[in-house]
Amino acid sequence: QFPIVMRHGLTIGEIAQLFNEHFNIGCQLEVIPVKGWQRAKYLDQVSDQWPNPSPNIPNITGAITFPGMVLFEGTNVSEGRGTTRPFEWIGAPYIKDSDKLAQKMNAQRMPGVYFRPIYFQPTFHKGKDEVCGGVHVHVTQRNKFNAFQAGARLLAAIREMHPEKFAWKKPPYEYEFEKMPIDLIVGTDRFRQAVEAGTGLAAFEKASAPDVTRFKALRKSFLLYK
Repeated sequence: QFPIVMRHGLTIGEIAQLFNEHFNIGCQLEVIPVKGWQRAKYLDQVSDQWPNPSPNIPNITGAITFPGMVLFEGTNVSEGRGTTRPFEWIGAPYIKDSDKLAQKMNAQRMPGVYFRPIYFQPTFHKGKDEVCGGVHVHVTQRNKFNAFQAGARLLAAIREMHPEKFAWKKPPYEYEFEKMPIDLIVGTDRFRQAVEAGTGLAAFEKASAPDVTRFKALRKSFLLYK
């Protein structure tokens, strides 16, 4: 609905101010800053408490991988719901060679992440009671890991390896009954078209870069914390 990046890097108060002012919502908004908050630190560096932001984000690693692995909600590939590692374990019953998939992903040498070949069996949701082949998205360096890039490239790799089995999820999706779920998740149909073209995501990533740059400039004036 609004042109923001997948991982905006703002607190809920900061993004509330951005929406209110930049997107002209114009409500009476008061944000009370948190004392002592440091932008560079992750929650587990300042607290031993983890309140789940979602039932399927039970730990901080899942929150870190979520901005990319959420793409699989728009497909027939399991995003790990029904396991102890949602948004870290990605796979499907039709993926029989996890090693090959992991090798394909690790060959891209994306910073901050290593793809471990795994097999898992969800207790509910996609792949329920079936053995799913796939990968464990193992984050090795948080500050270098690009979740969206990793999720996008992993999705493209799975479709390339299993074109006859991979499928996009059909509508409805949450509040929308007509648009393709993947288009809603990403905010554009350009990603889906790039994957379907099978020519790689380099052009999509290059075309998206100016949008990210513009958003980074926009967000600066709404930052409450250093």
